[in-house]
Amino acid sequence: MYNIYTRPEIETLLIIAEGTYDKYIKSKKSSLKPSLYCKEELSLGKHIKSKDFLEDYFCDVTKLICAITEYKRLRGQKEYCLADLLKPANN
Repeated sequence: MYNIYTRPEIETLLIIAEGTYDKYIKSKKSSLKPSLYCKEELSLGKHIKSKDFLEDYFCDVTKLICAITEYKRLRGQKEYCLADLLKPANN
């Protein structure tokens, strides 16, 4: 039996999709939570966890899949995460 963590937080996927993950990690010294970083640094608004916002932002599902797989690449093989639930493209 495996435990699958539904990590990362959706805000982290937004940061990755915006291409600012490295900048976020470097600025993490300020201890901004991913949600505050999205609101304050990326100006994504205050409803970033809402279903409507997320459906609109990730309307191109490829953008979401890319963010999920990039998170897995950045985190390494240390833990199972959302990327491990995706069916490989060649199957």
